[in-house]
Formats: sequence, structure tokens, C-alpha cells
Amino acid sequence: MKFVTIYAASAALISSSSATAIPNDFRARCSGLAREYRPADRSVKVLVSEFMAKGTPFTNPDVHPTCSWTPPKVTVDLCRVRMNVTTSDTSNVYVEAFLPTEWKGKRFLMTGNGGLGGCTAYDSMMFGVESGFATLGHNNGHLGDTAVPFLNRPEIVKDYSYRALLKAISVGKDATSYLYKTDIRKSYYMGCSTGGRQGLKAAQQFPQEFDGIIVGAPANNFNNLMSNQGHQYKIMGKPSDPTYLNDDQWKAVHDSIMKHCDGIDGVLDGVIEDTMKCIPRPEDLLCRPGQTWASDKCLTTTQVGAVRLMYEPFYGKNGTFLYNRLSPGSETEAIRNITSQYIWDWMRYAIYGNPSFSPDDFSVDTADDANRADPFGVSTWEDLTKTKAAGTKVLQYHGLADGAISPESSYRYYEHVSRSMGLPSVDLDKFYRYFPVPGLGHCGGGSGAWYIGNGMRFNDQNPDRPLSQEGGVLTRMVKWVEEGVAPERLTGRSFKDNGKMVEKDHCKWPSQNFYKGGDPDLKESWGCK
Repeated sequence: MKFVTIYAASAALISSSSATAIPNDFRARCSGLAREYRPADRSVKVLVSEFMAKGTPFTNPDVHPTCSWTPPKVTVDLCRVRMNVTTSDTSNVYVEAFLPTEWKGKRFLMTGNGGLGGCTAYDSMMFGVESGFATLGHNNGHLGDTAVPFLNRPEIVKDYSYRALLKAISVGKDATSYLYKTDIRKSYYMGCSTGGRQGLKAAQQFPQEFDGIIVGAPANNFNNLMSNQGHQYKIMGKPSDPTYLNDDQWKAVHDSIMKHCDGIDGVLDGVIEDTMKCIPRPEDLLCRPGQTWASDKCLTTTQVGAVRLMYEPFYGKNGTFLYNRLSPGSETEAIRNITSQYIWDWMRYAIYGNPSFSPDDFSVDTADDANRADPFGVSTWEDLTKTKAAGTKVLQYHGLADGAISPESSYRYYEHVSRSMGLPSVDLDKFYRYFPVPGLGHCGGGSGAWYIGNGMRFNDQNPDRPLSQEGGVLTRMVKWVEEGVAPERLTGRSFKDNGKMVEKDHCKWPSQNFYKGGDPDLKESWGCK
């Protein structure tokens, strides 16, 4: 479930004739903000305000060792503001702002977190500020990608669930308006994984804070997502267990699935276009009598049975549905998440308050306990009634090769919203659109045209060939909000190993991609139906 936010080089988002003229004293006003800014909210203390010229090395002494963090290169002149915001007698949140000298369109962008949420998304913030947005981030109320700070500290759990985001929005907007001495024109949110859950929480509870919310691979149905990791761990077992598969064996499962399902769409391109049409058959790898993995690269009956369970939904007591199956084609990413510490940290420190809780203690009762607790509504499974009333737009996407959070959970949430609000897709389209992205892994990477301008870097072998974000989630959202042009497709791009660029449009659900013929690496070879 980890969301690794890696800086992406990109061109200016959208040209804007309404770009604000920045006064010549911007540098001085930025540096003096820590002394002069007196927010009405007395819980706010400005810790740092510094002007950072393009090319300045970025350092931050408060980055926790559990945060996967690469210092981003400062690519535009900006003002950095760091604030400490008290949220209760026992909790606080650090809020960061990157405010560009060239503020295009008076746009505000809040970024999301990842994993267990205590790592500020500096790299995604740099992506946003380079695109012309006044861009905000925060540490979600604690330091580090860990739940240890949650132990017997419910106020910190409350921050993680929603309050840190809500507080950061308020103080971030206020500081932005103060520095520029003008009001924000449009406000946006963009996050993936935990950041996707945060975006849905905003859409469900306080959508009036944003004009547009971009939700990627959301970690909603959160308690059952955590429990599903425990469920998968119990299925596969430890390396010494007969059910266990090593990395090479999982690779064989993946190859078998691709052999059967890659061609469902009519072309062999290394991408399963519609994973819900793919029914894995691990029995293809079953050993005959006398065969072994060492001699024949086959699996035992016990191993095959365990693999089959991974591709079935997780049910609780009395047949209650808890979570979706593993998505076919995501195996190489999924094996890293089966042993993730997130489930154990969440159960130990947020649910039970017992650091001794171990993987062997997990059972269906654990899932029931987590659902009953649902700390501060962290499940994030309400509908979008408030979104519709606020006039806010929500664009959700999910990679179909996501091995950390099942993309079928996003399908399920979309249909839940449709049923609970009594709205067919033609009506949901007015404010809520969902885009499955074939070949996209967890928030970034994958075998398909996965780069959709969502703040992730395309980590290709040609760093001098940056990919355009035009037609991606952020540009599409701006056009939807500011021009009334609703997105029908998202444009994805990537590079093959040989350096050839792949480009494809991904269709809005319930429309689906289909292969029309021709070069599958060209977007004109694909359509929606």
C-alpha cells in the first residue's frame, strides 16, 4: 500500500492568461513571513519561511527514517513555509507550503500521504509547484511511515483519519492568501493510496474545501484492506510452510496468468485490458507425480490451492463480504505487500493497543474487531451526497495491475455510490468519474501506458525524454472545473525497454478500452465502447 512519491519533471500545466503578477519584493516578503504573519488561528506557529531559488538543494531535518524520501530538486523559484499546527492537547501536524513566484491561475493544490501517513509528500509538492500551483503537504499528524505513535493516543489516530488534512487545508489556504495578498481562485486535491483515501474522505465529509478532487487507488474500506493483508499472509504462510511460494514461483504464476489473459483483448502487449475477465488457473503449474519445483518448475497441490485462494474474495463470518480478490497480473508487486508491516502496525497500535499482537494472532475475529472500532471513520465508505451538493468534481483512477490495493475495490465503491445515491452513471458523470487504467501498478509503474500526470515520475532509462502530463489527471481536472470540459478519457504514456514511447487513452467506466487494430503502442489503435 506504500505510495512512493517521486518527483516528475513536467512542463507548465496549462497556459493561463490570468496568471498573477508577483511583486518585486516577493523574496523579502517570503523571508519575513515567519516574523510578520499572525494567523487568526492561534494553534498555528510558522517555523520556517525561506525563499528557494531554482536549483537550490532541498533538505529537511525532520524526515523520519521510515520515509522513502529522495530530496527533490528545486526546479522553480518558490517560497517554502513550514508550520506547526496544534490539533489537540496531545497532537499536532506539520504543514508545508511550496508557493511559486509565478502563480498561474491562482490555483491551490493539496497533496496526499502514503502508507501509514507520516511522510510529507515533498516530491509530489514539487510536481505541483512546477505546474504553477500553490502546493501544500503535511505529515498527517505524526512522523514516519509507522503506526507506533498511535499507541494509546487517539488524537493522533484522529489526525490520521481526517483531521490533519482538514486542518492543513485551512491553514494552508490562509498562508497562501497572506503571501500573495489575494484570494485563491480554484482549489484542488491530488493523492494516491492513503492519499486516495484522504481524497475520498474530503469528498465525503468536507467537499466544499475543493473545486476538484483527484483520487488515486484509494485505501478506503480501510479496516478490511488491512485485514485482507493478514488474510493473505495466513493463506501463504511462512517460508517454512508447505503453502508458501518464493519470488520465482510467484513469477511463474504471473507468467501463466499473462499467457492466458493477455490476449483476451485481441492483442499480445503485456497488458490485461480487463482484469475482471481474467480467471486464473494455477492448476496449469501443478506438478505431476515425481516432479518438483527444482526439477520441473511446477507447484505442489498445496501451493496451487493456496494460490487459488488468493484470487477469491475475503469473506468474514456468516459469509459477509470483506475484501476483493488479488487482481490478476499484479503478482510481482503483490508479493511485496503480503509481508507488509502495515497490517500488524495498524492492529497493534490503533486497534488493540497491544504491541505484542503478532501475525499468528490474526483471524476473522481480528477483522470484526477492526470494523467495530473503525477509528474516526477511517473506513471511508460513505457515498458522495455532500460532493454532489457542493458542486465539487471527483476524478478517481485505479491501476488494474495494482498489487497493493485491489482495483476491484474501486469498482465496488463506484457501484456502491451509484446504488446508495440512486444515480445511474449518466447522472454520476456530472460530478464523479472513475477511470480504470490497464497496466498501471500501485500509483505508478507497470507494463502499460501508466504515466497519467499524477505526480509520479516515469523512471525510464531515458531521463532526457520527459513525458508530457497533457491529458492526464491534473490537466483533465482543471479543464473540467474551469472550462466545463468533462473527461471522457485519460491519456497514459510510457517507454518500452527499447526507448519507444507507448501512448493510450484510458476510458471512463463503465466504457471499456478495446483494440481496433494496428500498432498497439499508438493511441489511435484503441477505442472506448
